[in-house]
Amino acid sequence: MNSREKILSAELLVERTVEACAASRRLILVAGRFDLISMETIEALQSARNAAALVVAAVAPDSAGRNLLAAEGRAQLAASLASVDYVVIGAPAAIRELLQPDQILELPADLAPTLIERFRLEHRD
Repeated sequence: MNSREKILSAELLVERTVEACAASRRLILVAGRFDLISMETIEALQSARNAAALVVAAVAPDSAGRNLLAAEGRAQLAASLASVDYVVIGAPAAIRELLQPDQILELPADLAPTLIERFRLEHRD
């Protein structure tokens, strides 16, 4: 599957996850910004995939000055990971409520805001 095809609207995602859960697959929601992806994150996603679960990445929407990439770019980054089945852009709390996953993995706080601030300080005019 093309990685762009993994990025779904919330409505289409619900349809796809209902089908998968009907086939007795567990649903694991991974929530975060997906600006920078650590080795620990990759290992957690692979572990979820190895458990034969459906892995959905919920990419947090844009927040002023706190992301290295726009939400669409971060969604594409998450979708490029082989262990992720589907990606949705949305507030993690809303996606959790919508999908009612079997398990939730919250990604650790991203380094992006710290790196952005450091870059701004180092490259002032």
